[in-house]
Amino acid sequence: MKLPRVLLSLLALWLAGATTVSAQTARNVVNDRWATVSSGLQSALTIDVASGAKQTQIDDAVTRKLKTLWKASSRAVTPSTGRAKTRSVGGKRDFYPMSTVVAVRQNGKLVLKAPTRAVGNGTLNFVFSGFNGAQVLSNNGNPVVVEEFLRTLLLGDGQREGLYNKIVRLYGQPAWSGTVEVRSLGFFEDAQATDPQRQLFGAYDVSNNRILLPLYSSIDSTAHAFLLNVLHAFHGPSVFAYDAWEQGFIRAAATVIARDTQLGFLDPTANFWFTLLPRYDVLNQPALSGPRFVPASQENIGIDGRFTVGKMIFARMAMSGAAFLKCYIENPDFFKNFNAAYYAQLDPSAPSSL
Repeated sequence: MKLPRVLLSLLALWLAGATTVSAQTARNVVNDRWATVSSGLQSALTIDVASGAKQTQIDDAVTRKLKTLWKASSRAVTPSTGRAKTRSVGGKRDFYPMSTVVAVRQNGKLVLKAPTRAVGNGTLNFVFSGFNGAQVLSNNGNPVVVEEFLRTLLLGDGQREGLYNKIVRLYGQPAWSGTVEVRSLGFFEDAQATDPQRQLFGAYDVSNNRILLPLYSSIDSTAHAFLLNVLHAFHGPSVFAYDAWEQGFIRAAATVIARDTQLGFLDPTANFWFTLLPRYDVLNQPALSGPRFVPASQENIGIDGRFTVGKMIFARMAMSGAAFLKCYIENPDFFKNFNAAYYAQLDPSAPSSL
């Protein structure tokens, strides 16, 4: 199989001592083609907190930074998503589900909890907080209690299998064992549900082992956001360093899982997940390569109100997912085998050391 250019220079992505990363922004310390080395988690939104900060202060800092980022991203990309010529499913256009990986940094070091056992063959437990009986509307208009819905979606209900077992079969056992908190961030902007075409599909806080989930009026958006972040949780403190890998992996895996008709999504083919697989050979260009979807050099360039491609973020997002879908199509055990090989080389006392 021809290796995709969107992964060019990313193959040896594993971190060089991320647990002792300096306070500077993570970057490539080796740029050799197919053998790059990163100084930290370039795939994560890194949030600096004061030394000795209490957990409540850390929580506030993470939530505040996330909401600021998501609102800014919405303003920036909405003109593009609104005008994009995409398919329509059930009267709705394609949407652009993209999660956010978050990492906390204190005293110049990333806070990453090492697994308590050898990496791989883990078991995750999930606890829910902050939902407070919140409801969303299902596709047929009947109110659904979000927390109950997510629990059933995750674990099954005796009539259908839950996401957790489906992910294990596709992805293998989690990299670590522990408890993942699923925390509601509530509705944004005067209780109006977030627009499913924006990049607000929740976050995985790798430092605190938790999923931070906005609430939606759409049950499909809620389920997709949850699915993306549960996949992140399977990697846990061993998330990949680069966007094209971590985001590409989970987008491809989530697309496969979402095709399970038992889950009852609006489009059981999952074709409405923005993907460029049908145009992959044409769009597989060197310009897509890079450690991050939005390079550090472009972070402060405003694109509000303009018709843009979001600094190539759409192309990179869609093509990275397509690249790993190509791998899965050729070998349905690709995700499981790759993760197993990756976990086998990690030091459980320093999970991001490879």
